[in-house]
Amino acid sequence: MYNEARALVAKGQLEAAVPLFEKSNALYSHFKTLELWGECEIKLGNFSRAIAPLVTAIELNSSIKPKSLLAQAYMKVGQQNEAIELAKEVLETASNNKIAKSILSDKSI
Repeated sequence: MYNEARALVAKGQLEAAVPLFEKSNALYSHFKTLELWGECEIKLGNFSRAIAPLVTAIELNSSIKPKSLLAQAYMKVGQQNEAIELAKEVLETASNNKIAKSILSDKSI
C-alpha cells in the first residue's frame, strides 16, 4: 500500500494517496508513511488533518522535514506559538529551511 500511495503522489493524485497512507500506517506505523500522509494533507489544504500524522512521525523519528511541515500546519490552523517554537527548532539544524524561515519572518506560507 505504501508504494502504491507513493506512486499516486508522483502522479499528483494526492486525494487517492491519503487513504492508502492511512491503511499502510494502520498495518505498520513508520515515520515516512506518516510524514508523506501529513504532507499530502497539507498540499490538499487539510491542515488540521495533517497535524496528527506529523506529530506521530516526529515521535518515531525527529527529523527536520516533518517538523517543518508540522510548523506549517500549526501556523495555518492558528497555533502560532507552536509553529514559531518548531520553526526555531528546525532552523537550529537546518538554517536554510524555507518553511521555518517563512514562519519566523511572518510571511504567509
